[in-house]
Amino acid sequence: MNFKLSPNLGNYRGTPHPFKIFFTWSTHVKKNCEEIPNDSLRFNCISFDDLLSQKHDEKVFVDVIGEIVGPCDLKEITVRNAPCKILNLQLKDCGDSIINCVFWEKYAEDIHSYVQSFFGGAIVLLCSLMRINIYNGKLTIQSGKASTKLFINSDIAEINKFKEKMSKDVMSTTSSGSLLTLSNCTQVSSDHIPFDNRKTISQLLTSYEETRCCIYATICALKIEAPWWYLGCPGCAKKVNPYLNPETEEIEMDKFSCDGCETIVCSTKIRYQVHCKVLDHTGTTSFVMFDREVIQLIHKSAYELLEQQVQFNSGNEFPRELLALEGRKFVFTVNKPETSKNYTPSTFKVVNVTDDHVKILRFHSDDANEVKMRKTLKYHVLK
Repeated sequence: MNFKLSPNLGNYRGTPHPFKIFFTWSTHVKKNCEEIPNDSLRFNCISFDDLLSQKHDEKVFVDVIGEIVGPCDLKEITVRNAPCKILNLQLKDCGDSIINCVFWEKYAEDIHSYVQSFFGGAIVLLCSLMRINIYNGKLTIQSGKASTKLFINSDIAEINKFKEKMSKDVMSTTSSGSLLTLSNCTQVSSDHIPFDNRKTISQLLTSYEETRCCIYATICALKIEAPWWYLGCPGCAKKVNPYLNPETEEIEMDKFSCDGCETIVCSTKIRYQVHCKVLDHTGTTSFVMFDREVIQLIHKSAYELLEQQVQFNSGNEFPRELLALEGRKFVFTVNKPETSKNYTPSTFKVVNVTDDHVKILRFHSDDANEVKMRKTLKYHVLK
């Protein structure tokens, strides 16, 4: 109640509606969830053919959905004398139409981070509130400065429906090998797992030397009372804190102090920090997984997941994508610091994780061969 109407003008508009609503100091809003439109009206995806024919008003933001099929190169350029990250890629619809896309800064980092840790299969990207840019007759869509929202292989109706429409030929091609050409993306391989240094949880807890080992265990519980994300430094990835100006003794907005870099930073990145309790047949302990490891498991960046939580009004809840990890078995690679009889760390840092059945079979196969070898050796010693 008590709002103002004005013509919906400007270069970047969220809707083609001729009018827009202005809130004033006297505007009153009453929340009534029963009358909020259902989720199917959240997106209005424009067909690639309409975009390529340049029929759509380029001053109005658009929603698009497609499969990532083109290069995914993250670059850093200089814009207005400041470094800026940019990512170019191509999206393909369920037919043969392809559009070029440009993503800036945090959007570029989030997509690159996801693709970097993805091990095959189709990557479907839904982009909401994107800008249209036409230069020399060629069309590209670009992320907005703060308006754009990204959904990468998310479990939402629009992406699930798009995957169902994808032809079987496309699905079979992408499942055997991604169509992406990742010139700047170094994928993290589970081949780096140190199978020659396998341990049980009991052996991990009773070992004193510094080592990197792998453990086959089940996530039995997530520590939902602990924050699952943090604001990290874009350089060293360590947690940043609000910057307190020593002269004014006030906290300055948009400035953060990083103890790792020992400097002041003006940009941050939302990163995962997921604490979990794991168990095997010998005992239990606690692990903590950070950005790369969690993205490997749920194929979604922390920024994207947090944005999704906020959009669905569940920002205070623990994400269901993370809760779905409970009960699943993985081969974890952990770093164990040097300890003594009087000190055992309460939590171990995970540096790699996989649920690849081939790796798990190899884990068990190596264990079985070692047991067999020990029995054979014991037989010969006794003989």
